[in-house]
Amino acid sequence: MRFAWTPNPQAILAVDLGIAVLSVNFRFSLDYGTVYLDAGKNDTLLPQRDLHAAVLWAIEMGIADPSRIGIMGHSYGGYSAVYQAASYPDLYCVTIP
Repeated sequence: MRFAWTPNPQAILAVDLGIAVLSVNFRFSLDYGTVYLDAGKNDTLLPQRDLHAAVLWAIEMGIADPSRIGIMGHSYGGYSAVYQAASYPDLYCVTIP
């Protein structure tokens, strides 16, 4: 799935509640060409590492409070949310698949 600048009701609600939202175009995202799309063909965990790296970046930049990180998604994003929470249980305080 590719992040787009179209309205996302869940993101809008979160922002309205004062929650920072980070949308990640991890490897396998569409519309970036075949090199980007195929980057993880032989490494199915590459998108998961992209998500984890993005969260660590947001913490390092001071954008995210490491004690208040949540993750949510639907479809593959829902799988990713559960995978991230299971793989890094000390990082996320809430998961919404």
